[in-house]
Amino acid sequence: AAAWLGRVLAVGVLLLAVVKPSGFGSSAIGTAYLVILAMFIWANASIAITQAKVIGVLPGIDIRALTRRALPVTAELPLAEAVRRAREAGARALVVVDGNGRPNGIVSEAAVSAMPQQRQPWVPVSDLSRPIDDGLVLRADMTGEALVQAVAPTMRARFPDWTISDRAIAAEVKYMDQELAGTKKRPIPQPD
Repeated sequence: AAAWLGRVLAVGVLLLAVVKPSGFGSSAIGTAYLVILAMFIWANASIAITQAKVIGVLPGIDIRALTRRALPVTAELPLAEAVRRAREAGARALVVVDGNGRPNGIVSEAAVSAMPQQRQPWVPVSDLSRPIDDGLVLRADMTGEALVQAVAPTMRARFPDWTISDRAIAAEVKYMDQELAGTKKRPIPQPD
């Protein structure tokens, strides 16, 4: 409510700059100052509205809803066998695990698609896997703010020129709203 009141205040300041009641002065610098002030108030009110939306959605973020089913496989398993097992299990990703079951690599669908089918029985999964960086393995029960806090440092490390901005969060919130409505279209975040 306070953010919407901020937008109303911004419109009022803008009207004050345009209408200029008697005795208020008619300086061009004063008018420009009021217009800039109105824009500043409007922008900050918009940020507050976006943050309120994020706070409302944050508790409902669940790692299971954001990921796809993955099949753990050993590094030496032939790709053709791994793909067969993944199809049987309904998995859409392959995770390479070590002898203790800890993930240490992931195989992308693009890498599997690029490999000719006649070669897949002879290529080990490890040849197509890329290493999983520290911080990219998360607990399956993570939700809400704990999930965002766990992912944020990795995102900052992978995209150092980007800031986790309100615009990026708003794009993600909009995507989640569209997903719930069945009209999802993933936004492409732009660096600030």
